[in-house]
Amino acid sequence: MNWKGILPFLSVLILASAAEGSFTNQPIGARPVGMGLAFVAISGDPSAIAYNPAGVAFGKGLQTTMFYSRPFGLKELETTFAAVSFSRKNWTFGAAVQQFGFSKYREQMSQFAIAYQFGKQFVFGGSLFYAHLKIPGYGEDGCLGLNLGSLFKLSSRWSFGTSILNATRASLSRSREALPQELNAGFQFLAFPTLRFAFQISQENGFRPSLRSGVEWTLVKQLILRSGFLTEPGRFSFGCGIYLGHFRLDYAWASHLLLGGTHQVSVGIRF
Repeated sequence: MNWKGILPFLSVLILASAAEGSFTNQPIGARPVGMGLAFVAISGDPSAIAYNPAGVAFGKGLQTTMFYSRPFGLKELETTFAAVSFSRKNWTFGAAVQQFGFSKYREQMSQFAIAYQFGKQFVFGGSLFYAHLKIPGYGEDGCLGLNLGSLFKLSSRWSFGTSILNATRASLSRSREALPQELNAGFQFLAFPTLRFAFQISQENGFRPSLRSGVEWTLVKQLILRSGFLTEPGRFSFGCGIYLGHFRLDYAWASHLLLGGTHQVSVGIRF
């Protein structure tokens, strides 16, 4: 069957589903996507704001990242994301803006995150977000919510992370429809300084738990290779990161059971 011929039809179904249960978590960041979204225990990357607000900690100075995805070439599923984080002593501050959809259906989310490091091992963080939904001809709606997260470094090789996305069960103010809530727990393990493994279990309300795993291999200082796999839905991915001084370019390819694969790209700068 030629799935490309029915992509527009499938996109309409996806958007109809999103309108009924809006703000289902979208994959954010080429690095997390390349690692199968097993990112709750990863730290020091501004992309962590989307997965665990405590994960922005352990970074150095000022960092920025920008992400773009247009799955399967469909403008209806276009996603953009930009984030910045700044660390000073035990405090890390982060902000992010995210947008999904197109002119006839648009989801936007803004976040402000704060993480505090207790000693050298434990970090607790939270992010306040504002979610806004706009459907021309039907109106618009929005709400405030809160994400919470923690990160614990068991040793120089092991770290454990947890997060509750939409911990307050925020609901769109007019329809009183609750946004999805997601629970995440996982760990990362540095088998060698150049080889990282990550494992995670995620539970979004109304869905079966998803198991996620990823691996990251530093081939040389400037080149990092990645791969990942997750269930619910079953997908696999691979990607790479190119580090040139303060500049970083990340690429990921992720599969879909019906629609094939799609490309995603992030760029970042560390000042």
